[in-house]
Amino acid sequence: MHPSSNGGPFAYMASRGPGLAPRWIRPVQWVLLAAWAGATLWLLVGKGLDLATYSLSVTNGVYAREVAIGSVLLPNWALLTVSLGALEAVLQVLWRRCRVSVRPLAPGWAWTGRRGPGSPERRVRTLGGAWFRDSGRWRFVARGYLDARRRDWLGVHPDLPRAGLHPLAAASPPLLFLALFLGSAYVVQAPFRAYKAAQRGLYEARFSGVPGALDDYALAHPEFRPFVRYMESLPACAEPECLNRQVSARLEMRSIGPNFRADDATLLNLLFLMGRGNLAVRLMGPDSSVALRQAVRRGDRVEARRIADLLTARGRPPRTSEYDLLLLMEGRYGQAGEAAVSMESQTGHRSASIRSAAAYLAGDCERAREAAFWLLNPADQETANLKGEAGATGLGALQRVAEKVRIEVSFALGLVILGDGEGAAAAWKRAEAMAAAGGIPGLLDQDEQILRLLNPGVLAEAKASRARRPGASKQPGSGALY
Repeated sequence: MHPSSNGGPFAYMASRGPGLAPRWIRPVQWVLLAAWAGATLWLLVGKGLDLATYSLSVTNGVYAREVAIGSVLLPNWALLTVSLGALEAVLQVLWRRCRVSVRPLAPGWAWTGRRGPGSPERRVRTLGGAWFRDSGRWRFVARGYLDARRRDWLGVHPDLPRAGLHPLAAASPPLLFLALFLGSAYVVQAPFRAYKAAQRGLYEARFSGVPGALDDYALAHPEFRPFVRYMESLPACAEPECLNRQVSARLEMRSIGPNFRADDATLLNLLFLMGRGNLAVRLMGPDSSVALRQAVRRGDRVEARRIADLLTARGRPPRTSEYDLLLLMEGRYGQAGEAAVSMESQTGHRSASIRSAAAYLAGDCERAREAAFWLLNPADQETANLKGEAGATGLGALQRVAEKVRIEVSFALGLVILGDGEGAAAAWKRAEAMAAAGGIPGLLDQDEQILRLLNPGVLAEAKASRARRPGASKQPGSGALY
């Protein structure tokens, strides 16, 4: 069939005319390139890097930036690059097709803008177009080359022999391009998939119930070690071994993360409760408020006063119950009582114990007896409102033990002030036993200093009782934390 009888010229359907590409293609390509450059800067060196690092800090701690770059940002940047690159390629192919025109030229076709089959001999249809054999060579022609009557160039060869079953029928350039794009996207996302798989393995190890599973996981995936330590700090417990593990985990978290606002305060309080105040001082420094707290708890009035004066000179005068206790230890009973009254919580155990001791030591019998009766009614004291059983996580179990210990300590202090030394010694021994079993012997440090001021004989009796018990030489909760 002579091509000159088939009309023409043929131009691609998106062109402005034969051989004329749309004006918008080039600007869009430049806009895509600028968007890619901007996204690259934002992801790899800008705010995106900071946001990714921050979001991963909970699970990866100090490794967050490394993980963010290698497992999140680079894979997603590569995916963005592949996607925009594919879109640029599509626009470029569209531009090139719009630059092509086909005119009939006896005895075949004249192609402008690309080489095409001038005298087609055979045809193989495929997705998106057809392959034509011309002078021993196969050329692909896409659908969409239309003439003025909207006829597709592929349809003006009805009598052209077909090649039948031919391998080129499966060789569709659009389909191959799509497969290449999807394959590239899958490959560049491999680091991100590996990260998510490792994260799933973390939770599987956590809830597997297998002893040591988390430690084995942390060895295999050190980038998740911070979150492993975080999960080890969550279980609710009230025994020395469990608290030792928690404190060890929190100490490591302090170095490698994750870090939360109240972490240091919780860690320091746990160290004091466990009788590890010296370690708290090593963490915070010898001239800190923590050092003042420890000096008062161990009864070192000289060191405590030095630190208190130093803090005052720095413009940070101490406003704690430990400082009020220091005033009591220095014999400044009036100031100690006034400070206790000015406490934020006047109905708590700490305020009541210091007020009662200050009144007793100052010889104010009426106020001392009034405060003693308050101590003998611990139900009226302000405590944490905890109902029901302790949850599986958090400090609820520890708070319940501390509340029971506080009750016995209140009895001991109240009975001492009322002159019942024997009853006070019995209550104090019960408090010591409960605190030791709960792993928090340091809870009694401040009350021990108050009791030493009121009646040292009660402490001597308790110490003698401990010495008579088997295994009393071992300090409760003395597991290694270093």
